[in-house]
Amino acid sequence: TDVVVSDWHGIDHIRSKKEKYKYDFYIDCTGFARLLISKLGAEWKSYSQYLKMKEAIVFPTPEMDEIPVWTLAKAMNAGWMFRIPTQGRTGNGYIFDSDYIDAEQAQKEVEAYLGEEINVAKNIKFDPGALDKPWIDNVCAVGLSANFVEPLEASSIGTSINQMFLLASRLVNYNQHTINRYNEEVNSIMDNIRDFIILHYITDRQDTPFWKERYISKNTLPDSLKQNLEMWKDRLPIKGDFVTKTDKVLFAEYNYIVCMYGLGLFNIENIKKQYEMFPPDAKNYAEQAWQNKLDA
Repeated sequence: TDVVVSDWHGIDHIRSKKEKYKYDFYIDCTGFARLLISKLGAEWKSYSQYLKMKEAIVFPTPEMDEIPVWTLAKAMNAGWMFRIPTQGRTGNGYIFDSDYIDAEQAQKEVEAYLGEEINVAKNIKFDPGALDKPWIDNVCAVGLSANFVEPLEASSIGTSINQMFLLASRLVNYNQHTINRYNEEVNSIMDNIRDFIILHYITDRQDTPFWKERYISKNTLPDSLKQNLEMWKDRLPIKGDFVTKTDKVLFAEYNYIVCMYGLGLFNIENIKKQYEMFPPDAKNYAEQAWQNKLDA
């Protein structure tokens, strides 16, 4: 019911209707409400300049007769839809740009695609982004309290896990330098996620108003992604390109190679030239691995 801030150091205590809870450290897991960290002046860095999805509908459908071993992310008229098989049901959602359609239109589009009526369980509105400082004084925000982007690459749980690894190794005898380093590391994680999600929209698809207007050449890219794409169009990403403030980034060279290849962002002739410069042992290994994959 109340969060009481100390005059000298973060939060002094929190209150419920009946009790007072006083501790030396607090982890804010209150989701979008950010009940604790917001009391200490944390500011939200919106990614909406780059990531345009800001609304979603989620809905269950019956369990599939034959359960696939993958999840589906399908491009739709104004965003994309996920389908995740689980035991007893299938989880679904349509994440869309509400500048182009509303929740009712999204539902109708899904029903036309699936060929059946659906019951929307939740309608979620969000601003993609992250806190500038997830750790302030004696409070650390984790999960939805700290950051959120559209779940195109299922990054939320992974981010929370990495945050907790970082926090666990820094919590004992921390000082302001520790806090600053942690915030830099988490910001690196989020910049990495932001850039990788943006990458998925670099497409020349033009068949609906959303895709025509959101065509990435008309939008501003973050400098980090813009510079990397210029470098990578003529040679494959390498591990050294992802050296940041932390080794916990979720997406690195293999992720970018697959996605960029699918989107046609490589100059294939130059990539072939790069491949020809590999040592013979490396080429033999790659060719044998590829042949094994074909034989399987």
